[in-house]
Amino acid sequence: MQYALVIGAGHTTGDSGPNESGSLAQALPGGPLKTPLAEPVQPPVTSITLVTDNFGGGTGRHVLEMLRFRDLDQWPTTVLCYGVDDGLTPGPTIPYQRRRFRKRLVRFPLPQGMALRDLAGQLPAGPSVLHTYFFWPIMYGRLLKILGKVEHLVENREDVGFKLGPVHLWLLRRTTEAPDLVICVSEAVRRATIDNEGLSPEKVVVVPN
Repeated sequence: MQYALVIGAGHTTGDSGPNESGSLAQALPGGPLKTPLAEPVQPPVTSITLVTDNFGGGTGRHVLEMLRFRDLDQWPTTVLCYGVDDGLTPGPTIPYQRRRFRKRLVRFPLPQGMALRDLAGQLPAGPSVLHTYFFWPIMYGRLLKILGKVEHLVENREDVGFKLGPVHLWLLRRTTEAPDLVICVSEAVRRATIDNEGLSPEKVVVVPN
């Protein structure tokens, strides 16, 4: 499974690296994935939206590094942050917005509901990929995919356990059909994600951080 497969950018080959249409090996460092491929979905996407709760620290730098490998002319990309960003930005060529709805006196589920509604309004028209990081953006993406608002959904996992409680796991296990691809930063994270969340192993791949 490669990124080109998910977004319908073109055919790829397993170990020979990306073709001219691009692949996950282009989008992320770490080389081509050694995973069987299938036919790419159609039609090809016209844009990518990255959504995170935290654009700072390791995740922010991971996203910045990934964007260096993406063909932004072919896949225009927007980054939305619904939390902290530590002052990081993806640069002048990539649209970036910090959109916060969590206030000290506004508690669950109001800020999450407002963020979900806001994200739905931010999604571009036409076939697109929504790529989500951290629990709440992941759930926003899954709900929007189930509602038919998102064509292709990609998720990331950065650590073993993902700091999940029983309610988080219950929600994730009830929506396992929504993501098209889940990217893990190591094999240990991949195994934990499959075991904890009940995801199909075919959907879960490793791209070293």
